Amino acid sequence: MAYLKAQGYNLIKDGRTYRLKEHDSLVVKGNMWYWFSRGFGGTALQFLTQYEQRSLPEAVNILANGYTASSFYSSNSYIEKGVATDFRLPEKNSSCLRVFAYLNRIRGIDGEIIHTLIEQGKLYESRIYNNCVFVGYDIEGVARYATMRGTYILNGKKPFRKDIDGSDKSCGFLIEGSSDLVYVFESAIDAMAHATLFKQSGLDWQKDARLSLGGVSNKALERFLLNHPNINRISFCLDNDDAGRSYCRKYADEYLNKGYAVNIELPGAKDYNEELLYIAKTQRGTMYEHEHEL
Repeated sequence: MAYLKAQGYNLIKDGRTYRLKEHDSLVVKGNMWYWFSRGFGGTALQFLTQYEQRSLPEAVNILANGYTASSFYSSNSYIEKGVATDFRLPEKNSSCLRVFAYLNRIRGIDGEIIHTLIEQGKLYESRIYNNCVFVGYDIEGVARYATMRGTYILNGKKPFRKDIDGSDKSCGFLIEGSSDLVYVFESAIDAMAHATLFKQSGLDWQKDARLSLGGVSNKALERFLLNHPNINRISFCLDNDDAGRSYCRKYADEYLNKGYAVNIELPGAKDYNEELLYIAKTQRGTMYEHEHEL
């Protein structure tokens, strides 16, 4: 509560608890919080790392230094102060067979897109647990960010996911493009799914850039635009849920005021990967019906 008040969050009292005005499904009680629409919560530390999308070292330093969040807003400024972030990419496996199978067969991602990103070093398979590792680089080509997604699905539970400790959220996972347009997503898999939908429609999936924020923070977009002055158009493709729609509207207004041509393209399903899978399922059903008629 002390941190939220110090940072100016709008709190609405609800009995013995408080709710954020921005997201009323996020409930705070004492030193704990829980975001019911997203299904996670924790202490003040988890609020900074999960809700505000800060790196773990950055969050620890903010809480240890009297909530001076503004001085730690950029992960870059944090690194420049000479504080070790202990960022280290997981060790690579000798192949990417399980990652390819998971993304292609389970997630429906086009094989060419998967292979291209592997060749570019933006995707690989970890040696331990065979996780998907999605990598984000700075302008010099140095890996600064990585997030993992498990390839094992057990008892219907959601796959394991975790940002690598020390990751710089401003260096997001990026599918490069050559046009003046960037599509913005919450996750790397949604960016790949969107590219797959383009390819399936006969469009050039490599023409436009696709950027994953690794959540809803716009740190990665800010750095991307700084490093890509040719970008004039932004299309926000965040998740089609309360949080995603809210941030789409917020960012649309913000970047429109900065002079960008802005568009909101919400997926028909919760996210673009679910939309991709739904379309594939529908097409398979239609093909079966036609074969049955014959």
